Amino acid sequence: LNAHNLLFDAAGKGWVIDLDLSRIRIPATDWRERNLARLQRSLRKLAGEAGRQAADRGFAALRVAYDAQWQRGT
Repeated sequence: LNAHNLLFDAAGKGWVIDLDLSRIRIPATDWRERNLARLQRSLRKLAGEAGRQAADRGFAALRVAYDAQWQRGT
């Protein structure tokens, strides 16, 4: 998962694109954590050194929302 594969509209609704290498998996912590770490690296790279703190704050907010949804089972 990388930042270029996430699209958002003006209302903030998002989509994941470019699923050609995707697979349906049984939920497990290891691959989810690796995927999220890859997304964070991608966001940092896209933001550059000057925007790294903003990217990390945005990722932290995303992670809180992601974990809350995961706990709800959605």
